[in-house]
Amino acid sequence: MRTAKHIPLEQTRRRRILNTLKMCLPILWIMLIIFICIYVASILILVFERNQNQEEFTSLPDALWWAIVTMTTVGYGDKTPTTHAGRLVAFLLMFSSIVLISLFTATISSIFVAQKIQEGRGLKTIRLKGHTLICGWNPDAPKVLDTLNNAAQLQVVLVNEMPSEAMENYLKAYNNLRIQFVRGNFAQEPVLERANVREATSAIILPDVSVSASPDAPDDTQTLEATVMIKHMAPDVKVYAHVMDANRAANLRRAAIDDVVISDEHTGHLLASHVTSPGTPQIIQELLLLDNEHHIQRVSVPDEFVGRQFYALFDHFKRENGWILLGYITEDEGFRLQDALSGGNTAIVDFITRQVQQAGISTTTQGGIQVNLNPPGDSIIEKGIFAIVIT
Repeated sequence: MRTAKHIPLEQTRRRRILNTLKMCLPILWIMLIIFICIYVASILILVFERNQNQEEFTSLPDALWWAIVTMTTVGYGDKTPTTHAGRLVAFLLMFSSIVLISLFTATISSIFVAQKIQEGRGLKTIRLKGHTLICGWNPDAPKVLDTLNNAAQLQVVLVNEMPSEAMENYLKAYNNLRIQFVRGNFAQEPVLERANVREATSAIILPDVSVSASPDAPDDTQTLEATVMIKHMAPDVKVYAHVMDANRAANLRRAAIDDVVISDEHTGHLLASHVTSPGTPQIIQELLLLDNEHHIQRVSVPDEFVGRQFYALFDHFKRENGWILLGYITEDEGFRLQDALSGGNTAIVDFITRQVQQAGISTTTQGGIQVNLNPPGDSIIEKGIFAIVIT
């Protein structure tokens, strides 16, 4: 049974196929005309040459071979017409080939040039899958790209309204990132469609200054609108947002966002810690600096430690890697009623879903990340957890 989340994906694929066919239609028309010319010329040359030039034109395959060679201007000379009518057919075919082949080549070239121009302007539809969207642009965006580049090889799509010339420097600047650019308002559905949001795995939304007069005054409204739109179009995409106003965080959580970073949320605590616990703020800053040797990092737990106690993993990381194990995290993927009922009778599934929605009960629960810092040494390690270490 097709679930609701599969329907938009099918519609998107159908739309892409139609757009591709529409783009290739001029080429198909030219190819059809070329084939018609070859076939008609083959029939005519066979009619005119069969009686007087039987050695060279004895069958339709012979005539087709001659027409193709003549049309492509190869001109092997293995078969040549001898009658006046046959030579007239050859002349018309050669003249037609000059026009049609030139038109065919020019059409293909124009399509590639148009695609290149669209890609440069950020107007091309993205074909990536499993990519990360970075929506919005501000001075923190390069830092986000630096962090992603140092973490892993990823596919990234930048979505903002900056001029395409300003984005060119970032498209090839990172060794581990394959970056593409989509220009437009990232809170609008057509722009997110071009960014292929339905096939993405995650989205990072930044306070956008790409069209703002002041970099110091980005509008969090667009962040909220983009979150709602992304979660509506692709509920499974993990969305993380940075907001300037702490009051926006509650609205974002109501929109089922996966996590929110609030500007200056920890500033007061860090300032006070300089007085109450000197050295603590410096340690935090050291761990967050990209250029520092030591970082807080999530790593996989080796399979042989599943079912064993926490202190054994602590000793392993310290002895083998020199890492300090801080704790572990678990990921909850959440619950979707449609997925749980998939495979059942369509009418019954629709009835249950409709009744649950009419009762005001959500058919989905949001997944999340559970953090367990400094657990007891004798706690048992379960399958599927990730370790948090200082490298």
